[in-house]
Amino acid sequence: MAPLWNCSLSSLLWFLSLSNAVSGGRVYPPKDLPVVGETTCGGHTYQYHGLAGYGVVPSDAVDKYGDTLGGIGSAIAVEQSSWQRKRDGSYEGIAWALPDRGWNTNGTLNVQARVQKLSLKLTLAPTASAENPSKPNLQIKYLDTILLTGPDGTPTTGIDADATGFISFPGFPPLPGATINGDGFGGAGPGVRRISLDCEGLALGRDGSFWVSDEYGPYVYKFSLRGRMLQAIQPPAAYLPRHYTEEDPEKATLVASQSEIHYLPTGDLMILARDSGFGHGQSESRSVYRQADIISKSRWTTDIKSYQYDRVNGSIASSTGVLKAGIRPVEYCPFIDYNLASELAKFGLHNGGEQDRFLLNEKWESLALVPVDRRDRRHHKKHEYFLISFSDNDYITQNGRLNFGKFKYADQSGFNLETQALVFHLSL
Repeated sequence: MAPLWNCSLSSLLWFLSLSNAVSGGRVYPPKDLPVVGETTCGGHTYQYHGLAGYGVVPSDAVDKYGDTLGGIGSAIAVEQSSWQRKRDGSYEGIAWALPDRGWNTNGTLNVQARVQKLSLKLTLAPTASAENPSKPNLQIKYLDTILLTGPDGTPTTGIDADATGFISFPGFPPLPGATINGDGFGGAGPGVRRISLDCEGLALGRDGSFWVSDEYGPYVYKFSLRGRMLQAIQPPAAYLPRHYTEEDPEKATLVASQSEIHYLPTGDLMILARDSGFGHGQSESRSVYRQADIISKSRWTTDIKSYQYDRVNGSIASSTGVLKAGIRPVEYCPFIDYNLASELAKFGLHNGGEQDRFLLNEKWESLALVPVDRRDRRHHKKHEYFLISFSDNDYITQNGRLNFGKFKYADQSGFNLETQALVFHLSL
């Protein structure tokens, strides 16, 4: 799950029936926007106006270190001060994308965690339709890479954390670590221990720092602008894994695939909920559930932050999944359907069917929100936004490079999966 990178938080949100009328160098939205979907959650009404953009990053693109620019859909965050509408009606801004632990379809490798700096340019396509689909109108350009290290400057690793003991630093909780065999890519090496990171969430600090959530801990880390670890937050004991429980004896999945969680200006949360194993590069192509939904809490929602529920064995439900008496959950409201065929068709995309580059990828894991018009706050009750969402391509390519370009690989699936990005247009 990628809770923090609202930068996690991932591919793009659009103005569906924008008139594109230009007056004095400014582009104004039509008075009445189409409503493709609507939900009311916690007293707030949310409207989805349609798919506004689509873009891709080639599967064999590389960063400045010569490594495959893959996995960047795990989380994204946009520098809000950089996002602006240009005089020609296009939008530009800077985004940071967070890859996860690297190519791992054959096992994890000694890939150093990093954040990738990207520039985004969205040129609206108001006439796009199923009959006249638009070409990709979201340009994604690679700019820079920051490698992440431990508090002492030692590179992190994507190799699975092991049970040989934690790594310790003064002022930090015990940190998950891995013992690297050789160089961690099948070659000779010293066999050192490093902090293990499987990054899935990102938030940008105002001072240029990065907050990163990690699945190995699962911890939340703060890194400097240069990538050095400054702080680590260990969750309460109830949230720390103690034994493997992904599947039951009948091989039924026990945990739903919730990806990004993004805090909204309304105070509600947006969550990217999806199924797994369906999409481009998978044996099955049609996804059943792939949505950005709303979670709302009220004054009646139970706050479970307490010793009773934070401790080991601090369960909130029975063994059959029934909440304990006295616990009132949040309200959950379905909202934006990624798989809506009528919207995908505007960019020649599809869910299900042929295994081609226009089939949606399996793993959509990131959300980022940017304003359509900052003047909304002064002149309108409703505020319009683009929701940007990237997919995680799992580094799947036939021309892959890692370990500073020295380790070459071709995924055994035979696929080349581009990083896909979608932009949705909504109002809150």
